[in-house]
Amino acid sequence: MDYTLYLDESGDFNEVTGLPSIIAGYLVNGLEYAMIDNSLNPKYEKEDKFGDKAKKSEQNAYSLLKSTKDSDLRFKNIEIGAFHAKEEDDKKTLYSYIDKLITSLVADSKNKIVVFENEKNRRIISADITYLNVMAEGIIKLLEKLAEGDNDKKIKLKVIFAKRLNTEKSSDHSVFIIKNDEYKQRIQEKLNLMMHNLPDLKRRKIEVEIPDFLSSARESKRLMIADAICFAYRGGRCKELQELVTRLLATQGYHCLVNKQEWQED
Repeated sequence: MDYTLYLDESGDFNEVTGLPSIIAGYLVNGLEYAMIDNSLNPKYEKEDKFGDKAKKSEQNAYSLLKSTKDSDLRFKNIEIGAFHAKEEDDKKTLYSYIDKLITSLVADSKNKIVVFENEKNRRIISADITYLNVMAEGIIKLLEKLAEGDNDKKIKLKVIFAKRLNTEKSSDHSVFIIKNDEYKQRIQEKLNLMMHNLPDLKRRKIEVEIPDFLSSARESKRLMIADAICFAYRGGRCKELQELVTRLLATQGYHCLVNKQEWQED
């Protein structure tokens, strides 16, 4: 079985106070293709940044964003061209929009909500290392869950996630983007280490692919949907949206509390 996982994040992963940070998004059946972020890969022309194989998935995601917007006159001012939930001013309308967006997403049974949630106050060395650990551990636990039951079933998971700002401040207090190759290399190292510790049978059944090029949540419609899920579960501080995602995780999703090995799944 092949799957693609789209992920964004909420929280700074410093984990000093407040809600635990999360990495969240949605899982789909089949292998899909990442977009190419032109800002990180200047050799690609702007019009070619998605590639033919990614365009269909991007168009499907845009159709979901647009059909949700068109479904209610209240949503007419929602910006779906470059959707970012925290930048919307009318939060009451935004909450209703995201509720309908997520409900529509999971109406297709092939789509599952996924949340990797850090343990409260759990910080490993730095925010960056904490983030990498949550990402890698969450992916491994999801793969294990997907591979349960049928011993002959081979699971391949492609993970497409937004490039992330490094929230650790430099000496001049600037914020910088983690280098593209560093992202993949460091997550791959974490994954390899965790997979090495799995029993042989499990290790042979699972495979994970990290694309060479990271996507931008400012441009990829699929990652805009992942952003909405992050906002609903944590970033928006909206009880009704949190309850919606919690219900969906309990019935048709995967919820991993990192380091707790607690799952809710369909």
